[in-house]
Amino acid sequence: MQQTQALMDRLQQMLTAFGHGMAFVGRQHRLEVGEETLNVDLLLFSYTQLRFVVVELKMGRFSPSYLGQLGTYVAVVDDQLRDHA
Repeated sequence: MQQTQALMDRLQQMLTAFGHGMAFVGRQHRLEVGEETLNVDLLLFSYTQLRFVVVELKMGRFSPSYLGQLGTYVAVVDDQLRDHA
């Protein structure tokens, strides 16, 4: 758990170091989908591009199911957080 925390801290520093236009929205950002709660590891927003950046951290070997999980998070963020006007 401590290793994951250190990884998230370093990744957060790296992403926010992109500089102008990148804003940190949250860590373990909660999304409610019906009765289910999803937690996005890191959520950032590029206000120069008006886009959310969803980061999901995994340790170990890649699994194709990770793509489905990330795609779900992106779709929910787009639906719930993005201004569709």
